Amino acid sequence: MNTYFKHKPSRKWTWRSPGDIIRQMIDYIMIYRRWRSCISNARSYPSAIMPNVENDHNLVLANFKVRFNVQKRTHTKKLDIEKLRIPEVKERYEIEIKNRFEALSSIIEEASLDEALYIVNHTIRKTAEDVIGFKRYRREPWISDEVLNLADQRRTIKAKMSINPQDQDLKQENTQLKTVINNKVEECREKWFNKQCYKAEEANKKNDMRSLFQKVKTLKKGIKLNDRRGSIRDKDRNLLTKESDILQRWHDYDTSLYNAKIVTDERVLEQLWPNCRRNEQEPDLLENEVRAAIAKIKSRKAPGIDGIEGELLKEGGQTVVQVLHKICKKICYSGEFPTLWTKSLVVTILKKCDTTTCENYRTISLICHASKKNTRDHHEPIEEYYRISNG
Repeated sequence: MNTYFKHKPSRKWTWRSPGDIIRQMIDYIMIYRRWRSCISNARSYPSAIMPNVENDHNLVLANFKVRFNVQKRTHTKKLDIEKLRIPEVKERYEIEIKNRFEALSSIIEEASLDEALYIVNHTIRKTAEDVIGFKRYRREPWISDEVLNLADQRRTIKAKMSINPQDQDLKQENTQLKTVINNKVEECREKWFNKQCYKAEEANKKNDMRSLFQKVKTLKKGIKLNDRRGSIRDKDRNLLTKESDILQRWHDYDTSLYNAKIVTDERVLEQLWPNCRRNEQEPDLLENEVRAAIAKIKSRKAPGIDGIEGELLKEGGQTVVQVLHKICKKICYSGEFPTLWTKSLVVTILKKCDTTTCENYRTISLICHASKKNTRDHHEPIEEYYRISNG
């Protein structure tokens, strides 16, 4: 690297012969091409004094600054659920669900419980992707779809310019689009801030403090803690940096929270069900019960590990009710529970400043909406039976 930078001759030579007759550059600093941009300067220092060392070589130093690649945050694609509020989109989604499940009805009947549930989830998810699509990621909330479409056009033009760099028409079109995009961004930003301020004023007039503080927080963007998830400490306060070690630490911590040892007292159960006829056959689950349970699913809630939002089940119509009714009957007759419904996503939310301690996080478990519905299907009849039995 000491041949890569321009220096005067006195800063290039690294060795001199006895009698200082010949001066040559025979000492070099070598580096991989990948790290070449990290070297800002390299030269020899003839005036450097090395004590207790008699040497005819000069000291060669390089300024090395490490620049690691920034890990880009991967944004999970989210379905544009708000489109289901449009009557035309909702009708199209319901028809598409019906057509696809009619072709798969025999396969679902013959498949095992886990396989049938996988087919149902995959079909619902794929239909939603094809009909309503995904939300477009906006780095700033005020950027409109029009600006994003213009950015896509400019990106296409720049790709063509890389093939034909001498095309003046493409250059002119790229410059014009750049000007239009910049003007549109400023216009959208101004409109967005005015709209948020107007909503904050309206919320204040209505004494809606929740909406008011939400708008204020959005406008000022708040003070965010440095949520550094790249490392965590174990029980002995040792810092873990490997992904596998971090996941294992979170697994152990969550296990200690949720897997408590509970001893069942059978005598309590005997007291709860004094009038229960144990040999009585349990009635079959009705479609109306499944429909009522689906209707009670809350909207705008995060999905579980299956990626199925509650709105996809609620807007699926009679077809989704019939399919989930079949799944629930399989559960009742087999006495087994789907493997997927026994899993959940654990989300960690920082609540204190030390980001390397598990105890400083609030954990939220995201359960599949369909499994919540199945639990409600069985819980409500038990409540009703208990209420009737105990008068």
